Amino acid sequence: MKINIKAGITEEKYLVGDIIVTNSGEPHFIYKDPSTAKYSLLNCKMDTWASGSFDTLDNLIDDLKRWTTFKHYSKNEYQLELVPVGVEN
Repeated sequence: MKINIKAGITEEKYLVGDIIVTNSGEPHFIYKDPSTAKYSLLNCKMDTWASGSFDTLDNLIDDLKRWTTFKHYSKNEYQLELVPVGVEN
């Protein structure tokens, strides 16, 4: 017996708080500025931006896809773990 199951193509969903790791290897958070309602990528030390600011999350992701390759880690699928600076897992 053979069973064919059609797997639908799932569209990647990006949310504020998700982690994006660019080809530089540095993790960034998707951040929404509460004062401007614009979206940006904020580095894990929360002191520099990896991109400009965008009116929509889709525009941020489209721009990111245009200039780099990246890995996406959804906040709903991964848990952050605190590790002292300089300590490797």
